[in-house]
Amino acid sequence: MAGSRKNWRRFCAALLLAGLFWAGSLITAQDGSRVLVAGATLSDSLGIESPAATYVFDAAAGATASLALASDSGAALALHISDINGATVAGAADAAGAGSLSVSDVPLGGGRYFVFIYFAPGSLAADTSFDLSFELDTAGAAIEPEAAEAAVPDLILLGAGIDVRLSWTGAADLNLEVRGPTGQSLHWNSRATDDGGVFGFDANGLCEVIS
Repeated sequence: MAGSRKNWRRFCAALLLAGLFWAGSLITAQDGSRVLVAGATLSDSLGIESPAATYVFDAAAGATASLALASDSGAALALHISDINGATVAGAADAAGAGSLSVSDVPLGGGRYFVFIYFAPGSLAADTSFDLSFELDTAGAAIEPEAAEAAVPDLILLGAGIDVRLSWTGAADLNLEVRGPTGQSLHWNSRATDDGGVFGFDANGLCEVIS
């Protein structure tokens, strides 16, 4: 069971998205480059210490969005779009590491949307650069990026942060990672962050006491 530590990122892909949903809105307020601009291509990178990236855009009802991701690193990447409530809007994965993936003409009901780029489930994290292009159909005009930044603080509902718990049945060693707004992570091997985050008990961590 101890060997499962090497693959802990695979176990928490879905949970990582949940943590990024919260963190991504704050990152946008601090870094304007993370607001996607229609017609522009954004260059970014992932790595072992930063296995996912989050972006935000606003759109009016009736608009459609198209995103294309290109990378020549050979890494298997995935793209996920969710609305303000966390519901999946669209997604795609380049599981074979072909170097490109896209979603086209995604219908939008209006409001705020989050775009997540991360390593495809089952793949290994490695230093990876990519280009992300974003198009928004004129059927519904996007809110200006400055307006998106100004509205972000309204999403902060809990001044003390959030509390995330993972529980399961069986003598398994599952792992959880939550990324904060400054890019720092909490997980079994990173138990505190500079902004006050704390990782609690690591059940079954070393297989010494099974619960």
